[in-house]
Amino acid sequence: EQIAVLRDVTQLKQAELALKHASERFRYLFDHSPDAIFVESLDGVVLDANHAACELHMMAREQLLGASVFDLVPGVDQHLAALRSQSLISGEMSDFESRSLRGDGSIVPVGVRISRITFDGAPAVLLHVRNITQQKQEEERKREQERQLAHVARLTMMGQLVAGIAHEIRQPLWALSTFADVCG
Repeated sequence: EQIAVLRDVTQLKQAELALKHASERFRYLFDHSPDAIFVESLDGVVLDANHAACELHMMAREQLLGASVFDLVPGVDQHLAALRSQSLISGEMSDFESRSLRGDGSIVPVGVRISRITFDGAPAVLLHVRNITQQKQEEERKREQERQLAHVARLTMMGQLVAGIAHEIRQPLWALSTFADVCG
């Protein structure tokens, strides 16, 4: 006597396929994002990084994986990064500007957006990092332009003040010379 047990696994297979497609879509977006994307553990270890992250830091993916996120911050900013870390992880802070240290030792200004996620079943942090060098250069250009306009305005105002003083000095002298001509 044989007993056969049949079980319909259609829904299970459909769910597995949907999960596989979602995972593939996420991986594609992760890999092709123009922004650097890092996944880091709560203690600051880089768990994953996309191609843009490698380009931003001028490092191979293998160099980034397992590295401390604090090693990707210039030395003078590491203390501030450590202080920020707790407020970032707790969700008190999600957007900020910072600086990133590149593999060649250069420093680049970055905008960072951070959020909490679950990665491989554990709590983690997702960082979107954008190079804001052009934005900072544009801001500096605008500040310089404003400084120049303020300087021109000061010079114009000083010129008008000098012209007013000169007019005030000439007025009595002109009246005196006219009086001298009449009395003369």
